[in-house]
Amino acid sequence: MKELAKKIAAFIVCTVVIVQVMSISSFASGEDREPNDKITQANSVSLNTTIYGTTSGGWDMDYYKFTLNSPGYISVLFYHDDGNNGHHIDLYDYDGTTDRVIWNYNVYETSLKKETLRCGLAAGTYYISVSGNNKLGVSQNTYNFRINYTKASNWESEENGKNYRADSISVDTTFYGSTMGNNQDFDYYKFTLSKSGYISILFNHNLLASNGVILSNSEGKRLLNFDVYQNVSTKTSQRIYLTSDTYYLLIAGYDNEYSFKVQYASENTQQTTQKPTQKTTKKTTDNRTTTKNNYTRFSTTAKPNGSTSKSVLSTARNEEITSVTYKPFEEDVTVNEREMSVSGDFRYYIENNIVIINNYFGNQSYVEIPEEIGGLAVGCIAGNAFENTGVSKIKIPSSVTQFGENAFGESDHDVKIICEQGSAAQDYAQRNGLDIELTVSNNINIDNSEKSDNSENSNSKVLIIVFGSACLAVLLGILAFMIIKHNKEKHI
Repeated sequence: MKELAKKIAAFIVCTVVIVQVMSISSFASGEDREPNDKITQANSVSLNTTIYGTTSGGWDMDYYKFTLNSPGYISVLFYHDDGNNGHHIDLYDYDGTTDRVIWNYNVYETSLKKETLRCGLAAGTYYISVSGNNKLGVSQNTYNFRINYTKASNWESEENGKNYRADSISVDTTFYGSTMGNNQDFDYYKFTLSKSGYISILFNHNLLASNGVILSNSEGKRLLNFDVYQNVSTKTSQRIYLTSDTYYLLIAGYDNEYSFKVQYASENTQQTTQKPTQKTTKKTTDNRTTTKNNYTRFSTTAKPNGSTSKSVLSTARNEEITSVTYKPFEEDVTVNEREMSVSGDFRYYIENNIVIINNYFGNQSYVEIPEEIGGLAVGCIAGNAFENTGVSKIKIPSSVTQFGENAFGESDHDVKIICEQGSAAQDYAQRNGLDIELTVSNNINIDNSEKSDNSENSNSKVLIIVFGSACLAVLLGILAFMIIKHNKEKHI
């Protein structure tokens, strides 16, 4: 009986071992079947299921493919062993001839787990590659991943990085997307207005990275652009008037998820954007009031109590100055983050040897625009460059002669322009109803305070007299001290 029991026990142990070996072999061959080093050899895998594989030898690459029967979004949850050199993951769209990389991620040695952002995809077949470079002496590195899929109709469909691949969207509907991977991602959307009206863009994103938003018409002309920085979760653009047409929306950025909605109001119901509530300013000498709005604006500077303001065409010494008319600037729609440089708190790019300031991202209330950056003259402030900032005073050099629409964010906050008399900046400020503090090239300030010229001259004379009297008193004191000292020495 003891011998029989031993044989039965041995048989059970052997059976368990064989079953385990067969299970492992069957599992491995069922999920990572070599050769799958080419996209044409990709292993078919299921969604929402854990897939196991290995990278072996030196550089090894494994391809997998999956199919979506309906539009939706996916994320990839990836694990790998400790002690390897990491893995690289790519998602492809493949038409049988050409493969396009939708996104790519690195899972480094120091991170055992990585979950990608959610990515919207249309119905179809897609491919994933996993590659790794094993450390010396390591023959195999195991990994596993899971493609999490959720059916949805309000997500982007990658690859939509070109305007001719733009996703069609509807106004007043929230859509979701993501700018994915190690490189900057571009997502295009298009919508059509059957009737003219007013639109604004409500944009939300995760606080992982910044995003840029650009609205263009069917001819590629930029109509609106703004940035939503990493520390700002929600932003609503200014409202603009659009005629019936098809429009394109570009969202750019790095690893980040976002949502947006194009908000529409008909021409009959929305009157606050191009014709906003008027804001009363100081009264002029003839008791008329000036107003501010989002159209072309112009206001005159006048002193209260009937005092006379200075001519905008003369200096403090009444010397005639030639006034320069500013040039409206329309930014090239192809400008993107990769073409930008940074100097201080300014983001800029160079075009025709002229520095164009595209954005201010500092937090100062007073800002001075430099005359040059990198040896080139600063000649332009792009549209919306100071939008949604806390800047209340901006000093503009005479080198700047071009300004984009809403360059100083004047549509959403008050700002004072400090500039040379007769400069293009003065012309822009006057045409847009902005407060102005004028200077001349010899650094004489054009005072727009309530004091009259006569009082200014009087104050200057008083200061000179007081200063001269003080100096004279000091000299007399020194002389008296010397006389007294001399008399004492003489008596001794």
